Amino acid sequence: MEKNNVKKTRARTKEQKEKNFQRILEVGKEVFIDSGPNALTMRKLAKHLNMTQTFLYTYIQSKRELWIAIRKKYFDDYSFEFDEIIKKHEGTRLDLLMKIAEHFLAFASEDFHRFQIMFFIPVPSSKIMGPIEKNYQQMGLLEKLKKIIQDAMEAKEIKKRKDIDEFTYFIWSIIFGTATTEAYSKFSAPILERMKVHSKSFTKNSFRQCSLKEIRNILIG
Repeated sequence: MEKNNVKKTRARTKEQKEKNFQRILEVGKEVFIDSGPNALTMRKLAKHLNMTQTFLYTYIQSKRELWIAIRKKYFDDYSFEFDEIIKKHEGTRLDLLMKIAEHFLAFASEDFHRFQIMFFIPVPSSKIMGPIEKNYQQMGLLEKLKKIIQDAMEAKEIKKRKDIDEFTYFIWSIIFGTATTEAYSKFSAPILERMKVHSKSFTKNSFRQCSLKEIRNILIG
């Protein structure tokens, strides 16, 4: 009977630790966005979480570790969805590339703060390298994209290029640039460059469809 109680207690403790960790990441994201990487401190984060710094340090050892953990969480989410698209796809590799492009634009527009953490907020410096950073590994997303492009070229579904590495980065830059433009179009800050007058037919959706059409045209060559 005692053994069962011990197992249940351990299970609850493990679940609670994971719950605490996820809360730290979620609140950490908001504090990063509101304060910026320079103004954020572990003391400020602990205050927002209503916990002691000592307790916080049992989960995260520095704001650099926090940034890496948050970013990894979001890249894990995106990587899973990326792989699911590939696994479930039926049809040409060209169509697969377009699905990947369209999905990234949707993913980026769903949560601008998430998009900021993943791609815009720079990693804070730290003298400490914690376990999260030590164990961090890249997702290999661009390598997967490159493989699909390479297979599409070999299948003659898209125009063959001499330098696949360079072309992969080029296609990625167009997709990423479109996502960034969409994201910043939500803000009316006067420092952002924009045209004074748009045609009546110009909308966020029409811009995305225009971009996807042009990406497809580039791939076909």
